[in-house]
Amino acid sequence: MHGVQVRRVSEADWNALRDVRLRSLADSPDAFGSTLEREAAFGDADWQEWARDAAAGSAETCFLAWLDDEPVGVVGAYAEERRDHVGRQGFGRALIEAIVSWSAENGAPTIRLDVMVSNVEARRLYESFGFAPTRQTKQYEDRPHITTVELEREAQ
Repeated sequence: MHGVQVRRVSEADWNALRDVRLRSLADSPDAFGSTLEREAAFGDADWQEWARDAAAGSAETCFLAWLDDEPVGVVGAYAEERRDHVGRQGFGRALIEAIVSWSAENGAPTIRLDVMVSNVEARRLYESFGFAPTRQTKQYEDRPHITTVELEREAQ
């Protein structure tokens, strides 16, 4: 896409991270492992900490997709929590490529993510990158109508 840039979140991007994350949760409430209500209650210090942690280490990160200096999509990778969030903004491929690259650079042998069973479009996108189901599923206590399936691929 013309004008699209994907870059790792920096500490200074906390406002953009907050804005695109909240828009994504509002747009697709069942596509994430969290809720708009929960994250809308975060204070500035929470968002600043999230951005700082995502910018700093090899255990987690976030990438933002930007279109003409406007944040339009977000993806996150967490080494231990194995979560991934891709907004339906049409920038999923670039965001997944960033996560695959980040994982390989940090020596991860595999990449795992959870996707909502009902999110067929996202699952197809992940599968086009070589992700396959692991047979692990999860349900959220606060939203029992949501089931996720774990997908996995080699990082290298």
